[in-house]
Amino acid sequence: MGGFDFLILLLPLVALWFLILRPAQRRQREALALRDALRPGIDIVTTAGLLGTITQVDDDEVTVSVAPGVELRMVKAAIGQVRPAVADMPPSDAAEDVSADPDATGGDAPRPD
Repeated sequence: MGGFDFLILLLPLVALWFLILRPAQRRQREALALRDALRPGIDIVTTAGLLGTITQVDDDEVTVSVAPGVELRMVKAAIGQVRPAVADMPPSDAAEDVSADPDATGGDAPRPD
């Protein structure tokens, strides 16, 4: 029964590894790859939700343009995600042609009574 007791002790450690530690390591690798791929011209979202475009990249810092004439220096770790370029985005459903349905236009067209 000694081997069975050892297996019972080992099972929670294996579960901890697969449920907590392994996904955390994967997220850490993805964040590091994101920081290494930063280049000027990339649109980003910071962890605080600030939108901007990278204008300069240094070792641990980036300069981000958030408005015309407004640039912020921040650490790379503050960048939460890279926004997709407009050309990479799929067309939205809102851009569908609504000319066939006069009620969908939202205009002031008279309705028949």
